[in-house]
Amino acid sequence: MDGSNGERNFCLRNIISLLYGHCLINCVITFQDIKAVPFSLLPSPTDDSSYGDFHRTSSTFFTYFTPVILTVGLVGNIISLLVFRSSGMRKMSASLYLVSLALVDICVLVGYVLPEWIKHGVANNSPNTSFVFLEVNGVCQLRMFLAYFSRMASSWIIVAFTVERFTGVCYPLKSLQRHPMKILVGLTLACCVLVMYKPFLSRPVTHRGGFVICSSMKEYQYEIFIVESLYVVSIFFVPLVIISVLNGSIMRTLFLRNTQTGILTDSTNIRMEFTVILFAISLCYAAFHLPYYIVWCRLQIVTNPKSFVSRNSDFWDYWKGVLNLVRPIYYLNYCSNFFLYCITGAYFRSELARILCCRDQRRHRYRTHIRASRMESLTRQSHLSATNGTENYATYTA
Repeated sequence: MDGSNGERNFCLRNIISLLYGHCLINCVITFQDIKAVPFSLLPSPTDDSSYGDFHRTSSTFFTYFTPVILTVGLVGNIISLLVFRSSGMRKMSASLYLVSLALVDICVLVGYVLPEWIKHGVANNSPNTSFVFLEVNGVCQLRMFLAYFSRMASSWIIVAFTVERFTGVCYPLKSLQRHPMKILVGLTLACCVLVMYKPFLSRPVTHRGGFVICSSMKEYQYEIFIVESLYVVSIFFVPLVIISVLNGSIMRTLFLRNTQTGILTDSTNIRMEFTVILFAISLCYAAFHLPYYIVWCRLQIVTNPKSFVSRNSDFWDYWKGVLNLVRPIYYLNYCSNFFLYCITGAYFRSELARILCCRDQRRHRYRTHIRASRMESLTRQSHLSATNGTENYATYTA
C-alpha cells in the first residue's frame, strides 16, 4: 500500500512540475505576439517536408490578403460612421453603440492589424527591410496598449449592444431608462484600466539570434501567463457566452410575440432591423474568432518543453502556416460589419443612398454654380468689350 501511495505521489509531483514548466514557457507566448518564441522549440507530429511549402504559401496569402482587409475595413467603418451619425439615425440609442463599434474597429485595424502585417507579412517576405521603430521603447508600449484595449473594447461593445437589444425587446419599459453614452464611457474606462498591465509589463527584449521584439518582461513570466489567459477568456469566451444566452432569449421572445399577435407594425420595423443586425454581428463574431482562439489554445499545449512529442523544423513550419491562415480570418471580424449592415439593414441602405444622392446633388449644384459663374463672367466681359467698341467708334466718328 505504501509503495502504491509513493508511486501515486511521485506521479502527482511530476504532473505538477510539468504543468508549472508549461506555464513558465508559455507566458512569453502572448496573445498579441505568439511568434516571439523561437519556432524551433515547437514539436512536430510528422516529418512531412511539404510543411515548408505550406508555410511559404500561407505567408504569401497573409502578406497580400491582409492589406485588402485593412483597406476595406477602414473604408467600410468610416462609411458606417457617416451613416449612423446622419440626421436620420443619430437619435437612436442603437446607432450610438454601432458608431462606437466602428471607431474601435478602426483602432484595431490601425493599432493591431497594421503592425502585425508589417511584422509578420512585409518583414518575412522582405528580410532586408527593417522595422525597428515598432520595437523601441514608447512605441512598443503604445502599440501593446492599443492592441489590447481596442480588441477588448470591441468585444464588450458587442456585449453592450446585445444587452441594449435584449432590454429593448424583452423589457421595453425598462429600456426607456437606459443611458447609452454613460454605459459606453464607463465601458471604455474599464477597458483602459484592465489592459494597463500590458504596456507596463512590456519592453523590447533581445531573443536568441540577436533580433529585438516587443515582448513581456521575463521577470514576471508566470504572472503574465495567468493574466494573458484571463485576458483571452475575457475578450472571447465570456462575451460569447453572454451574447449567445441573450440572443437566445431575444429570439424566443420575438417568436412568442409574433405567434401571439401575428402582426409586425411599422413602428417596430427599425427595432427589428437592429435586432437582425445584432444577430449577424454575433454570428460573424463567433465564426471569425473561433479558429484563431482554437489555434491559440492548441499552441499553449504543444509548446510544453517537457512534451514527449518529437520536435523539428517541419512542425513549426506547419504551425506558422496555420497561424498565417487563421490570422486573416480573425481580422475579418473588424472589416465585415459594413457589409452586414448593407445586407441586413434596409434603413441603413436607404440612409446610405440618401447620403450619396445628397452628395451628388450638392456636387451637381456646385458644378452648376461654377458653370453659371463662368458664363456670367464671360457675358460681362463680352458686354464690356462691346461697350468699349461702341465708345471708340463714336469717338472716331466725331
